[in-house]
Amino acid sequence: MSRAFSKDNPVFTLADTSTMDGKNVQQGYMNLFLGSTIGIRNPSAHGNEEMEQIDAIHFLFLASLLLRKFDTRI
Repeated sequence: MSRAFSKDNPVFTLADTSTMDGKNVQQGYMNLFLGSTIGIRNPSAHGNEEMEQIDAIHFLFLASLLLRKFDTRI
């Protein structure tokens, strides 16, 4: 995720990285994608954890936000 959404030389551009604001947006989404992979997906995939319905709904909201941003990238 760090390489794919890097603010300096991204594989996938989510904002205008020629401006400081754009670089900040790019880095913010990079951190969200990275955190989602490390903090949400990995424990769920590698552990046998139970999840409450409300938590699952919130994770789906986050996934929806990230995928929508990815689908509408520059």
